[in-house]
Amino acid sequence: MPPSSTGGTKTLFMGNLASNVEKSDIEKFFETAGRVVDVRLVTSKKDGSFMNYGYAEFSSSEEAQKALVEFQRKELLGRKIRLDVSVDMGPDGRVLRTPDSTFTGGFDWPPFWLRKQD
Repeated sequence: MPPSSTGGTKTLFMGNLASNVEKSDIEKFFETAGRVVDVRLVTSKKDGSFMNYGYAEFSSSEEAQKALVEFQRKELLGRKIRLDVSVDMGPDGRVLRTPDSTFTGGFDWPPFWLRKQD
């Protein structure tokens, strides 16, 4: 089941893409959901081959949400694509923000029930 919200992000992850997919195929595929402003198809650093996944950035988070709901597991060039919300990454490769994230820090470890009693 797809996530219920993009959490404000305009970018969707696309998995299970056909090896011969082009940026124009993706733009046309999503045109009823909204305008795709950028498509990034991921290639291997080792040999430059396409890794069968990528990212589509829409002009608004509402358009990304519409695409997430309407196009999940729809067929593109003979393959059912998997869509998910993209996370924002920093220049060092660490996650900057995840959609609808909740801070969970500040807990004591180990929890009181695992601590040695004197």
